[in-house]
Amino acid sequence: MVVNLFLSSHVWTAPLNAFGVRQHVAALYEEVFRGSEIRVYPRNRAGGLLANGLRHLPSLLAGEINVLTQGYPIVTGALASWITRNPRLIVHTWKVPGLSDERMSARTYDILLRRVINRARAVVVASEVQRRQLEALGVSCPIVFAPVSVDSRFWRNNLEDLDDVLKSFGLAKHGYVLTVGGSDRDEIYAANVASRLGLPYVRTTYDINTAERARLQLAREGLESHSRILIKPSDVELRALYAGAWVVCLPTLTRTNPAGLTSLVEGMACGAAVAIPETIAEGYVEDGANGLVLRGSPADFVARMVSIHDKLPLIRQKARQFAESELNNLTVATLVRSQFQAEQVVM
Repeated sequence: MVVNLFLSSHVWTAPLNAFGVRQHVAALYEEVFRGSEIRVYPRNRAGGLLANGLRHLPSLLAGEINVLTQGYPIVTGALASWITRNPRLIVHTWKVPGLSDERMSARTYDILLRRVINRARAVVVASEVQRRQLEALGVSCPIVFAPVSVDSRFWRNNLEDLDDVLKSFGLAKHGYVLTVGGSDRDEIYAANVASRLGLPYVRTTYDINTAERARLQLAREGLESHSRILIKPSDVELRALYAGAWVVCLPTLTRTNPAGLTSLVEGMACGAAVAIPETIAEGYVEDGANGLVLRGSPADFVARMVSIHDKLPLIRQKARQFAESELNNLTVATLVRSQFQAEQVVM
């Protein structure tokens, strides 16, 4: 069987670092369809949404199964749906059509996304909330929950170089609050948590523009002097930052997608106590057991953290155990494959 895997970015098609860590969607479907001929796209960096959508149309039409992620693959799938009645689609989405901003481009994308979902054999989501949102839209094909998986061999605790890495950043183990990720993080909430705890706020991101926005927001609130912004740390450095944090705080501003899940599972695999919004906790975090759910104001959250201080070592231990046993690539792929077989998604 020929399986086409259309990934959103060329970066995702290759290992993300020298240790062979794969992007989680690529790793998932390569395991789900192990034994099949898997063709991974895109094969070059060039092209925008429409150009790539058109370029990949012949490949999609030739595939026996086509897995679509976000971006140009949705355009390709929509085009194929106007050419053939059965484009043999599996849609892996972190966006629910209709839940977006008011831009014309976002509305147009939602129309295309809904079209490919309506013609899909299955829709795969990383959030239980999204599963229910799709059910409420009347989606008729199977909706499969596949938690974001993590390479728990690389993302781990018990690091021999932990103290050295933290020392290079002027940090001490369990002596800072860490926030990781893109521009959808609530900088001020997390920085206020750190300030109330009397700890430095450490903000890491791979994006220079996100770093500058964070700096400006923190400066406006008088929080910059208590903050450290680290741009493009290596994965070796990042896993040490996860493992050494007092808490990994991931408050998010967006409500249109389950932002923060990659940082969540990486942090859990590194044995961190990770705090996330309730909207993305289901299926990942049991509050107070293997992680924490963010509720109320920064003051409310800090008061709770102080009250359960003695439980944090066990929470960190349970986080690592959950990531290792339930969020590893093989376990998640087995879960998805069994649901595909039960629903006769792949025939």
